[in-house]
Amino acid sequence: MKLKLNPDARTIYKQILKEIVSKMQLEDSKKYLEKFYPVTDRNEIIRRQKYLKNGFTKVDSLKKHLSGIKRIKFKLKYFSDRILFVEEKNYEKALKLGVCKVEKSYDNYLVIGRSRFDLEKLEPYLIVPECYVQTLLENKRVLESLTAVSQKVHGKSIIPRILDEISKVEEIFLRKKKIEELDEIVLRKKEELNKKIEEVVKNHTLTLSG
Repeated sequence: MKLKLNPDARTIYKQILKEIVSKMQLEDSKKYLEKFYPVTDRNEIIRRQKYLKNGFTKVDSLKKHLSGIKRIKFKLKYFSDRILFVEEKNYEKALKLGVCKVEKSYDNYLVIGRSRFDLEKLEPYLIVPECYVQTLLENKRVLESLTAVSQKVHGKSIIPRILDEISKVEEIFLRKKKIEELDEIVLRKKEELNKKIEEVVKNHTLTLSG
């Protein structure tokens, strides 16, 4: 049962919460803190005391890992190599995703090259999974830090499974990145060459006209 606070006590409580929140490094922890509202139940108070006492014993060992944790933001981009076919009722929703060309059809499915993939639901991670894998690979150290924290706090973590899966395609993505970098170099060299050719043609034209 929640404890009713008088105005002064409520003000002090809010100030304490504000101070605690300012020291937190993880956004999800701030939401979890909301569960620690004042209560009158003795058993709940004792349970919280045990929980916090146990947590405090792990603080020092977690510090080095907490600094490496940040929120992972998945960035979507447009792919021109695929077409998303959707039922008319899902057409507007599919367009708003903005990840590839969309066409109306009798069913929901994705076409990449000559391959077709039926879709049970219209979710970006099913349509452009590369974006999610790429983001996870770029945040590999964050995942490793999360694993360490989760294992120390909860004794287990599902993140190692994620790391195992993305490691299987890591080499492919590294090669893809190198190819993209080479493409950029080729494009720059092409632009430089075009400029040189333009200069030569311009100078040659001036010479002839002179």
